[in-house]
Amino acid sequence: MKKLYSHNLVKLDADLRVRVHRWLDTQQEVDYVARLVRRVDDDPVWPVLLDCLHLYANAGRFHRLDELAQARADRQDPKGLWGTVETAALGEDPEFADRFYATITNGPIDGHRAAARQLHGVIASSLVGWWFMVTRVARFGALGETGRQFGADCEPANALPEVRFDDETGQLLR
Repeated sequence: MKKLYSHNLVKLDADLRVRVHRWLDTQQEVDYVARLVRRVDDDPVWPVLLDCLHLYANAGRFHRLDELAQARADRQDPKGLWGTVETAALGEDPEFADRFYATITNGPIDGHRAAARQLHGVIASSLVGWWFMVTRVARFGALGETGRQFGADCEPANALPEVRFDDETGQLLR
């Protein structure tokens, strides 16, 4: 698997989701899981965030590991893509985007911090939504018997510190 994917998170995610969609096509009464998969499929933040994480894996500190292994690494700087991730997150809620830009432009520094925390919460919800979807489809059997155990062990709620996620709203819980 390491040779197949290395640090290519985009390929890993694409192959995973193809497998999950094929599995869903063969199942009955998996509306709950299908809803989680659809939420990730429809999330405009996730693909941009995934691209950013992929670039970091290939241009950040992991880049040197690939160079040592003689693999070609992407040369684009992942920091530049972070603004695109934030723009995608702001595009989710035009009212929040208006408040965010008004706060950043004219607000007090405490307002800047609160706005940034809220923006980063939207981005984090996208990442945790994907994580939660992967563990749930695994628990339902989409990734085989080993995946069932993996899904149970790797849920966000089992992280330290615990990451609580509302599977109805797709939002992080505080």
